[in-house]
Formats: sequence, structure tokens, C-alpha cells
Amino acid sequence: MSSQTQRIIEWSALVQCKEHALGGSYSVLLFMGPIPDSPGDWRPSPSFVGMRTVYTALGGAPGGEENKDDDVVEGFVHLNTALIESGIQSLLPDDVVPFLKGALGWRVQKMSGEVVPYSQVDFLEIVVISVTMERSPDGGFPTPIGSPVYHYECTAGRPGGYSGHA
Repeated sequence: MSSQTQRIIEWSALVQCKEHALGGSYSVLLFMGPIPDSPGDWRPSPSFVGMRTVYTALGGAPGGEENKDDDVVEGFVHLNTALIESGIQSLLPDDVVPFLKGALGWRVQKMSGEVVPYSQVDFLEIVVISVTMERSPDGGFPTPIGSPVYHYECTAGRPGGYSGHA
């Protein structure tokens, strides 16, 4: 094992959405590259990166109807494996940001399989984040160095992308 500290940049997509936006459970699926036309081909596609699933209780929101529209939930989809498999030159922002601006895409799907247009999702915001991580020479768990960096430009201006809320 190396006697030097190792650093890597961890890239993730932060997915934020309203818990009860669609009246039931749903998923936000992320892709890096072409998105197949048929929803049945999405998950087995080589461009499928991961998803954030929002599970909701049947019959309404916990705490009553008055809280139904206010609960924003968030989750992360890690992008490093897909970035490395894409053949990108490095995990440095100068390489990753322009690549993701053109390659990162998403779709919304209810648990029934129904595809949901972005215009029907009350709130959806996807933002790319990077964090520099450091691993000690003893091979311990990596720890973050500094604060996360938000790369708003990767998704800004697209439906479901950064809109100023993150």
C-alpha cells in the first residue's frame, strides 16, 4: 500500500423532490448518455446510472393533508463509476463539468410504470455536487476535505435541473 495520502473527487447528483408530488411512490432515474425511448429499456440500459425512489404511504401524507405538498426529500446518485466507465480523461472539474452538461439526463416514473412529464412534477431539482475525499495511507475510510462544490451549470436551464432552490 502507498505511504502517501490518496485524494479523489467524488461526484454525485443531488436529487430533490416533493415527497407527495405525484400522489404515490415514484422514481427519478438518472442516465449518462442516450436514454432509450422505451421505459422498459431504461434500467438495463448501459447509460442508466442510478435512481432516487420516493416511497409514500398509501392513502395520503403522514400528518394529514395539510402537510402533503411541503415535504421535500433528497437523495444522492453517485456518478464516479459511470464517469470512469465513460472513458472521461479525469475526474477533475475541467473534464467532468462539460461532459455532464451534455451527457447527464433523467426521467420520472411512477411505480405503476407510467412515465411522468416533468411539467407534472410539482418540484424536482437535480444538482451535481463534487467533494474531494482523502484516504490515509493505512487504507481507512475516505473523509471529505472542505465543503461540497455545487456545479449548478451541469443541469441549469433544463426541466428538473437547477432552478435556484438548492
